[in-house]
Amino acid sequence: MFVDDLAATGTQFLQVWFREISDGQSDAATSLALLQADGRIGEVYYTPAICTAYAKREIAMQCPTVMVRPAHLLPDEYFANPEYSETNLVPANLRAELPGFLARYAHPAGYKIEDKFGFGDMGLALAFEHGVPDNTLPIFTSENSGWTTLRRKR
Repeated sequence: MFVDDLAATGTQFLQVWFREISDGQSDAATSLALLQADGRIGEVYYTPAICTAYAKREIAMQCPTVMVRPAHLLPDEYFANPEYSETNLVPANLRAELPGFLARYAHPAGYKIEDKFGFGDMGLALAFEHGVPDNTLPIFTSENSGWTTLRRKR
């Protein structure tokens, strides 16, 4: 069983699952995926507190035997990236302007234009008490002088 706070893109879990590791006794390397395929690992559950629908699809596609059981499933409508044109995060009449808005404020807020939607271009508006995932829109967490931070990354 794997426990996590957030599965946004699924990348972190997939890297762990397929990472080759030494058995410590020989030059041979294996991975969790190979151990399961060999029958040395039984059922596998991945239980993030929050999982995006995107991450769940990615993991299901690459690891069909891993059962993803999040406490909360965040649908695509909660991504601000324009690829998800039906986002609930931005009013319909302002959606087309969002990329330009985020690009315009990239320099004053202290993030790169190409990173305006955060890691994986997710464009999440998500924070935990202990911190903010890097998939969250960076405009929310900027600590540049002259900029009012909405939520500190910690």
